[in-house]
Amino acid sequence: MYLEIEKHGSINEALNKEFASIGSPLRVEVDENLLKPPMSWAIIKNENKYSQVHLAKEEELYLPDFWRNGVCLANGQTNNFKELVRVVNHWLLEDVFTSELALKYELVSVDEKAEAFDEKREVKYTWNRYLRDESEDELRDFIRIAMNDQIVGKLFPYKSLTKLCLSRCTGYPYTSDTPFVNPSRVKKGVFEVWSNEYKKIGEGNALEALKYIKDCLPANIQPAISGTGNDLKK
Repeated sequence: MYLEIEKHGSINEALNKEFASIGSPLRVEVDENLLKPPMSWAIIKNENKYSQVHLAKEEELYLPDFWRNGVCLANGQTNNFKELVRVVNHWLLEDVFTSELALKYELVSVDEKAEAFDEKREVKYTWNRYLRDESEDELRDFIRIAMNDQIVGKLFPYKSLTKLCLSRCTGYPYTSDTPFVNPSRVKKGVFEVWSNEYKKIGEGNALEALKYIKDCLPANIQPAISGTGNDLKK
């Protein structure tokens, strides 16, 4: 089904040939540990952005995604190989908002969170999204108080099963050096606070849980950055 791939022998080689033909410096990133034929996907990176290209199984369809700072902001699909390469090239080499990419290339479908991440409003947006989410009833009292705190409210919230975790960055991999909150399974309106080492710090109502959190945060903690835990290590 995939004529370009058949012609060049692999998705990596096909992409690299097309990048070269349009004068692009981009090339597929190769991990020797993952080179197990047949390859049905490829990854292309540039600084804080990357795109993965997957191949559909039942038809000739290329499925790219569009990541920045550890967050997937859009997806796409096309059966046009040259258009695939052009859109990936544009995303990775140009300083462009996700919405602008979608306006230029109809194949791009933007995630609803993309605008907030593009405009660096991702922390406030994510707190509000959890506050509005009907499935978060058990955490809502804590979320409502925590999101307005001058320290905790500037960290990035994310869910892991029933836990509400806090990160010093807004993209994956997140940091894991802050306490997390879990609704009590036996006491309604009570929140358990645990350390990142899974040691119970304490429990109480939303205000009490917030105090436990703040007492155990790393010293001189700063608002979450737009980036990943790896960026904080640099």
